[in-house]
Amino acid sequence: MVDRESVRRNRDRQVQRLLDLGFSRLLGVSDRDYARRFPPTESIRVPSDSRFDRLVAVEASLALEDQHRAAGIKEAMRSSRLVTAGPRPARPYFIWVCDSRQWSGASLVDSRAQLSDTETGCSQLEVTSAFLQHPELFRGRGLDSELTVDGDRPDYHSTLVWVQDPPELALHHRADRTAGLGMLVRSTSRTEAE
Repeated sequence: MVDRESVRRNRDRQVQRLLDLGFSRLLGVSDRDYARRFPPTESIRVPSDSRFDRLVAVEASLALEDQHRAAGIKEAMRSSRLVTAGPRPARPYFIWVCDSRQWSGASLVDSRAQLSDTETGCSQLEVTSAFLQHPELFRGRGLDSELTVDGDRPDYHSTLVWVQDPPELALHHRADRTAGLGMLVRSTSRTEAE
């Protein structure tokens, strides 16, 4: 089980990472005000499923293109063409993800069919956020967004691939079973800012 002190350290480290990338400047707020926008440690729910062991801070107010530029992610396809299912949160939030290697080489269709009630696929915003905080999950592979598709070709989901430098935003067909590509999965619990 994850203890509160490690959640606090992890939360603070992740907010600092976003500050180091210049997100506060891009949003036109002070570093202090930026850090206050994120949910406090006490409100971060820890999932009961211990597989979800990586906390991820998600900056919902900044466009993907700006986040990718700040992090040095090449857009092999333009993020402005992406469409994500459901409403986009307006404030920062935290999610918990797992390594997701069990879905490597499985299609998005097959992976989705195997998910339990306590897990779900991610949006591209969440996949990008996971890369910013846990790049080790991406080294030598690509992680797909189940919830985000190309607006012109809805059978193609966005993916963040890092098999060579720089990492890049690309597309992956939902039925493709390419080795090294798979869906990023998170806990269904999410902690949002008030």
